[in-house]
Amino acid sequence: MKVTAEQIPEARVVLEVEVDDERFRESMDWAYRRLSLRAKIPGFRRGKAPRELVERVLGRERLLQEAADHMVPKAYEDAIAREGIDPIAQPEIEILNLEPLRFKATVPVRPSVSLGDYRSIRLQREPVVVADDQIADTLLELRRRHAVLEPVDRPVEYNDRIRIDIQGESDGKPFAAQEGVEISLRETGAFVVPGLAERIVGLAPGPDRHRIEIDIPEDFDHGELAGKAATFTVTVHEVKRELLPDLDDDFASEVGEFETFEALHARVVADLRAGLEQRVETDFSDALLDTLAAQATVEYPALLVDREIEHMLTDAARGQGQSLEAYLQALGSDPQEIAQRLRPEASKRVLRSILIAEVAETESIEVSDADIDAEIARMAGQGPEGEQVRAAFDTEAGRTVLRQNLTTKRTLERLASIAEQPVAADGEMPSSDGHSAEPANETPIGNAAKETE
Repeated sequence: MKVTAEQIPEARVVLEVEVDDERFRESMDWAYRRLSLRAKIPGFRRGKAPRELVERVLGRERLLQEAADHMVPKAYEDAIAREGIDPIAQPEIEILNLEPLRFKATVPVRPSVSLGDYRSIRLQREPVVVADDQIADTLLELRRRHAVLEPVDRPVEYNDRIRIDIQGESDGKPFAAQEGVEISLRETGAFVVPGLAERIVGLAPGPDRHRIEIDIPEDFDHGELAGKAATFTVTVHEVKRELLPDLDDDFASEVGEFETFEALHARVVADLRAGLEQRVETDFSDALLDTLAAQATVEYPALLVDREIEHMLTDAARGQGQSLEAYLQALGSDPQEIAQRLRPEASKRVLRSILIAEVAETESIEVSDADIDAEIARMAGQGPEGEQVRAAFDTEAGRTVLRQNLTTKRTLERLASIAEQPVAADGEMPSSDGHSAEPANETPIGNAAKETE
């Protein structure tokens, strides 16, 4: 058997295989026996007709095709074993010639990765600062949740709670038709479309139907309305003003189990800080991976992105409690169009997953069974739902997910420890091979993404 192998882009190998005469004859004999048992030849019982007659009745092309279908899988397995190829999916097979049998197999293989000198990466986390306006905004939102609503007989003002009927129309087509809908009218954020809220301010309650014309901006999120003119008919039925509670101990006890306003304030600050720290950590990890990707060289088969798109859609469907088919049908878009929209995000996920796996292997990061047991115990805790958590994750599939998650977490922690090392006084740092590297530029995470685009 003659075999040639060629590496091509996107981590694929093209094999050209020509089957030797002995295998070809064996395969043709097999094809004759199989077809003679299936074909109905006049004057002969099944399997008893001479080969020449079977070939004349069915045609030699039919025997050749049957022989190829039988031989190609075996020849392919022998070829990849001979060439030491490790496929990650089924190949694309193209028959080049039936006699002698020659075929081409395009084989997706494991990604090819060169990380570059990733140990020279230097990044800084942004400091976590809880701003006074963030605290004020959070407290204002809490006050609004516990506000008393008082009916008033006056035109609408911002921050009123109003009950209205509203109908929208654009290009002669109705949209946003609602009756008796209640909203809190705010200066920030758009109600239905930008500019509509400020036109509702000043309308008096009563039976009058108010006609409002709005030019919708080109960058409006809903593409079917962007850049168009819309006409709204609004009837204001009721106006209520908000009476906000004072920021005192009584308010604190109403919000939760806080004895004093100072205790509530401290909790607000702590919660804001925790959220900001999580956001900073996420941004820092993103910046690390973006910087790593910018200096790495990675080739991988496109089918990995196709698989990731399928996983994304399956997860989204599961989140809606639907099958994948029902979910796609509910979206109302062509599946290929949906896949195309998801491709950039799926490509980024695949690239990051490959990079993390390569760093984990290079840094000898491992997760043991004991580590997974400890993680399951931590997740289960001491509560009554602990056994349900154990049942969900202490399975082969669940442990695989936890192993991946822990590996990713530890790899990102290792990358962070590298990136946050101080630059030496002489401006040099150890590179991944232990020698001095070029001076590093410490990059705040806010600029990292721009520099790696």
